[in-house]
Amino acid sequence: MQRKRLKNITVEEFIQDVKDKLDLFTDSQVARYFKIERGNISQWKKLNRVPAKYLIKFYEHSGLPFQNDPTKFRLPDDAVIMPKEKGLIPVVGLVQAGPGVHSEDDYPAGAGDEYLSRPHGLRDPQAFGVIVLDNSMEPAFYHHQRVICSPNVEAQSGDRCVVGLKNGDKLIAELNKSGDNIILKKYNAKNIRVKNEDVEFIYKIVWTKEL
Repeated sequence: MQRKRLKNITVEEFIQDVKDKLDLFTDSQVARYFKIERGNISQWKKLNRVPAKYLIKFYEHSGLPFQNDPTKFRLPDDAVIMPKEKGLIPVVGLVQAGPGVHSEDDYPAGAGDEYLSRPHGLRDPQAFGVIVLDNSMEPAFYHHQRVICSPNVEAQSGDRCVVGLKNGDKLIAELNKSGDNIILKKYNAKNIRVKNEDVEFIYKIVWTKEL
């Protein structure tokens, strides 16, 4: 597939195209087709961005025509599909982080936004990178900085983590456990207090790329 064919489509048009071609009716059904959470679809609409791996899954693998209207949304450069090499860590945007980003089904070879060399001593085969999206954790982490999470390392109070809430929110924060509650500390923003049952995942950050 020519890369330019992946650059001209609106998020709403893409989702509607999936529904029309696959006889789906709801965003939840679209999410199940892509093996992601319903909240990810909402994030696509909010950011006006569909990760390239889902465009490829639908259009290239299905052999369906792709719209080519130059007035439509253009996929940003960070969505370029790059070849996956042995020993590299896949990197995704924060909104894409969560259970499944490192699985064979939801994160096929070649579908990463970018890749980082595997840090020495990091043996977790499910480790993946995340792009920091705001300034709320400065000076620990900066906007657009890359960090690596290790899903198989248990996070403790005081650890900096990537956290996913069941309402679809994804954030980077310092973890503080307090009984049935979890306090997510933001260095330059208001802290967030949630119940344990409101948390979908907590991944400890084990490595940070220097800027």
